[in-house]
Amino acid sequence: MTHFARAPPDTAFTMNRAAGRYAKVTVSLSMREVALLDSLALDIRVRSRIALSRSEVIHAIIEAAAQRNVKGDEAADLVRELTATAR
Repeated sequence: MTHFARAPPDTAFTMNRAAGRYAKVTVSLSMREVALLDSLALDIRVRSRIALSRSEVIHAIIEAAAQRNVKGDEAADLVRELTATAR
C-alpha cells in the first residue's frame, strides 16, 4: 500500500490562519465539478505525493490567481474559459 504525506503546514496549499481573517463560504458544485476537483487533487497526489483536500486545492487556485495578479480583462477571459469548459 502506498502512503501519501499530508501537505506540510508551511506550503502554499495550506491556509495560514494567522495571516489574516477568514470567512466560511459554502458553494454548490455539480457532480461533474466535484469529480473534476477530485481528479485534480488526485493528480496532485500522484505527481507530488502530497495529499490535498478539496478546500486546499481551491485555496491554492485562488492564491495562484492572486499571486499572478489576475485582474480585469484577464480575469474575465479566465472565467469565460473556465466556465465554457466546465459545462
